[in-house]
Amino acid sequence: MPVRDLSGETANSWEYCRQLINPVEPLFVCILGQRYTWVLEPQQIRDQADRQVYGTFSITEMETQHAVFSNPSEGCDRTSESVLRMERTTA
Repeated sequence: MPVRDLSGETANSWEYCRQLINPVEPLFVCILGQRYTWVLEPQQIRDQADRQVYGTFSITEMETQHAVFSNPSEGCDRTSESVLRMERTTA
């Protein structure tokens, strides 16, 4: 859920997350649970280019896409690895 600061204003979740992701090199770790996060309203994504790219994504998907596929600084060299947990079924 969107967070409100002490003045009652809604904090900009995407701006906050992006500022934390950009300096992370060479490894970004994303731990996913088994629930879906919220999708921001388009006006909550301030940057027009980000709005076009991420406009229909959940906040978690935005974070992951930005971390894995963007190049926020010259020479950014992040490593990405995916590990999927598979449910065991019994026959």
